[in-house]
Amino acid sequence: MIQKVRKNQLSTGFLLLSIKDLFLSPRSLEACRRQGIDPRELLIRTPAEIKEIFRSKNLDKEGIEQMVLHYEERRREKVRVLLEVN
Repeated sequence: MIQKVRKNQLSTGFLLLSIKDLFLSPRSLEACRRQGIDPRELLIRTPAEIKEIFRSKNLDKEGIEQMVLHYEERRREKVRVLLEVN
């Protein structure tokens, strides 16, 4: 299930952080650097954003939903990895 949150926020399931918090935390940036994760990959993307990112694929509604689910699974895995590092 995808959590609906405001744009430019990320959700770890228990914690909701703004993009400002994400980029200003030296500890978070260091954890991302060590794991090779771009902090922008941790942002929750809306279906409209996913559609725009993959516009060349001409996805239908079902295809977009699948991409959103895939992106969210990968995003959550990256958050989990980062939380384990700290």
